[in-house]
Amino acid sequence: MGEEKSGKSEAIRKGRERARDVDADAGLNDESVATMSRRASPATDAVGDVKTAYKRGGPRPWEVARAAREAKAATVKKPDQDPDAADAGSAFGRAGLPPHMVEAMRTAGLKRTTEIQRLAIPELTSGEDVVILAETGSGKTFAYTLPMVASVGAPGRGGTKVQGRCCPSMIVLVPNVELGRQVAYMAELAAEWTDTKEYPRPAVFSLLGKDKKLLKPTAPKARGAAKTAAIKRKVQEKAAIRTARAAAREAAEAAARGEGANDEEAAAAGEEAADLAGSRAAGEARLGAKEGFSVKAGKKGSKLSGDMEVIPEFRRAEILIATPARLLSMMKDGWVLPGRIKHVVVDEADEMLSRGFEKEVAAVLDACYQEDGMNKFGGKVQFCFAAATMAEEGPILGAFRRGAENLRWVSTAHFGGLHPQLKQRVRNVTGEEGRRTELLRALTEDKKHQALVFCSSPAEADECAEHVNENGFTAMSFHGKTADRGVAMDEFFNGDLPVLVCTDLAARGIDFPDLHHVVHYTPAPDKAIHLHRCGRTARVGQEGPFLVTCLVDRDEELDDEVAAILGTGR
Repeated sequence: MGEEKSGKSEAIRKGRERARDVDADAGLNDESVATMSRRASPATDAVGDVKTAYKRGGPRPWEVARAAREAKAATVKKPDQDPDAADAGSAFGRAGLPPHMVEAMRTAGLKRTTEIQRLAIPELTSGEDVVILAETGSGKTFAYTLPMVASVGAPGRGGTKVQGRCCPSMIVLVPNVELGRQVAYMAELAAEWTDTKEYPRPAVFSLLGKDKKLLKPTAPKARGAAKTAAIKRKVQEKAAIRTARAAAREAAEAAARGEGANDEEAAAAGEEAADLAGSRAAGEARLGAKEGFSVKAGKKGSKLSGDMEVIPEFRRAEILIATPARLLSMMKDGWVLPGRIKHVVVDEADEMLSRGFEKEVAAVLDACYQEDGMNKFGGKVQFCFAAATMAEEGPILGAFRRGAENLRWVSTAHFGGLHPQLKQRVRNVTGEEGRRTELLRALTEDKKHQALVFCSSPAEADECAEHVNENGFTAMSFHGKTADRGVAMDEFFNGDLPVLVCTDLAARGIDFPDLHHVVHYTPAPDKAIHLHRCGRTARVGQEGPFLVTCLVDRDEELDDEVAAILGTGR
């Protein structure tokens, strides 16, 4: 019994260490997530009585909603449908998307809705606050981007713009740069499909680079002209100050002598008057100076300083994609004004609200609406939370201040499990050498397909990639400590790299277009990460077969839920 408890404790310790590695990976993005501590979500305690609606151990809210929906559907007689009414275009149209957008999507080849899109789009189109829960690769991103982007581009969106600042209508919060770029790409597609005279195409901007990318100096010619004008103005200001001082000194000395003062007393009075006159003249010069460049004197000479111009793409953005910490920083600095926001999306909500992002997400959400739930211009702010895994509703209810009764929960039939087309196989190994041998065997057996190999840490990923390269395959590693992650990712996306060895940084949100084989080099620390790893394949639009290979050491302690999925009976 003592040995069993000891084994479990060791398993929990390993799981936590792996989770910390995941957080460290994510923290090495441009956003400083590494400074955030791992902690339990305070939202769980903040929910209070509202959480009593869903007792611990009882059905979850999405399960209740799904059961009610299925019961209602069973009692409704379905009318005979025209064959033409079943195609994709009419399906999206029935979901509530505008006709011109439906036609553009049909032309682009988007001909069928997925289960989660059929469920979520009508709710979002009607303005409801929605929680979207669906397995990875099920089309969640389009489920919220299509209706929300259509709303952003619709007539009468209202609001105002502030010169030199970004005033978005929609924001999407993501946990990492890679997911953010993919969301931005799909939002661009949705925006393109809305583009008509009546529905102008909304601009999309990914706030995922460094701050300096948002700013640029004025044009060289303008800078040269401004510099010349500034120098000329400084010369004129100094001449005006000298003239004012001389006139004031002369007048003060004359007045002092007229009152019987000696030369020393007259000189002192003159100097005092000159100082006052000089200060007054300098102040008037500053008030009259035009905005722009100025020349400051320094030890090494004059230094040019001036205004920076915000790049137009950022200034015009209607849809903004960002990590919570980055967006919050831009809001605090005044570059992003949240007053006209109509739609807020928290993607990968389970991770964002339970793994160190809670405070930043809450601060961003609070900045988007007033006490009455409206934005600054009286428009309703619509919220959407999307996730592929969800254990507890507490974090979402804590972040969503309007109450559980105002949330619509939509989930697919396979939510919380593996894709039905996935073939999962477990390979028992002994020791590190056995694990390496089975990895090479698995890669050889499915050599015609690319493979995504998951490891528990950056060091393990690097060692694994090196071993694969030494044994007849071409591999690169991908994790938070990789010098240039973009190179490895691009090579894998393009199909030029057979094997990508990664940490769980690549387990969420990244859509690999033609991936058919996922390998768990080391088992996932929990069920959620296991499902996310497996979900990198069997994506919407892909055709099987889809294979998942799990390498499990005979002496390795597994999370109970992971063991149940693998069918190991541990």
